[in-house]
Amino acid sequence: MAYVNYSGLIQVFDYDRCTGLFSNPITLDTMRPSSPLPGYWACEFSANGKIFIYNKRTRYFEFIVVDLLDTNYSITNIWSLNTPQFYIGDIKRGPDDKIYVTGTYFDGFTFPYPYADSVYNQYNMNLGVIHFPDSGAASCNYLPYSFYLGGKRTYWGLPNNPNYDMGAVLGSPCDTLTVGIGDMPTENKVAFQAWYNPAWNLIHVNASQLKGHAGVIRLLDLNGRILVEKKIDTIHGGYYTSEIYMNAFSSGIYFVHLITDKEQVAGKVMK
Repeated sequence: MAYVNYSGLIQVFDYDRCTGLFSNPITLDTMRPSSPLPGYWACEFSANGKIFIYNKRTRYFEFIVVDLLDTNYSITNIWSLNTPQFYIGDIKRGPDDKIYVTGTYFDGFTFPYPYADSVYNQYNMNLGVIHFPDSGAASCNYLPYSFYLGGKRTYWGLPNNPNYDMGAVLGSPCDTLTVGIGDMPTENKVAFQAWYNPAWNLIHVNASQLKGHAGVIRLLDLNGRILVEKKIDTIHGGYYTSEIYMNAFSSGIYFVHLITDKEQVAGKVMK
């Protein structure tokens, strides 16, 4: 777990998923009492949890990699850009374990939200990608402006769908009970998650490594009745994400089934 703020504080913690306790705080940088502030903006861990990446917005923009296995916490700058036209934004790890980077373009005259109809360029039509974040700074292969958004434009943000039901982990000592609301993990190669978000009163559905190209997603109650059915016309690149709104349904246990022309996966959620 990590915490960063614009004034300079960066801390990394161990998190015990069995007890919910934070421990072993590591302070990588401290708060500044006044300007100039370093402008730390966002952070992310690599998939194996050994590499910590954050960005900063000062006179120029930097991406910084920290090797948490190094007792001295070696810090390496992997990319810098000195331009008033590009403001770096959020960074997040995708389902393919690559880390994606967004930013916004500023022409120096008009606040960049919303963009004018004429403002299309490499800065706001692409995301940057850190292809191998587990490999550390030397071989992480960061390519700015390399993920084309299909003619769409980006600002500072990226989708944020937190998993409120972390699900069971094979081998974890606190995931041995079978009475929880989450399904136990299986050897199925499809990565499937369905969890209820009480703030928005909806179920998030994420799936990756799907082999099918089309299908259907269903919400069922405990009696097996189909409450919601949504047709999936096309599955792109093995990934599928959706939301199921729960305003019409009372509190209880529900099942989410994802059925394609190649496979079936299911999850259990509690509202």
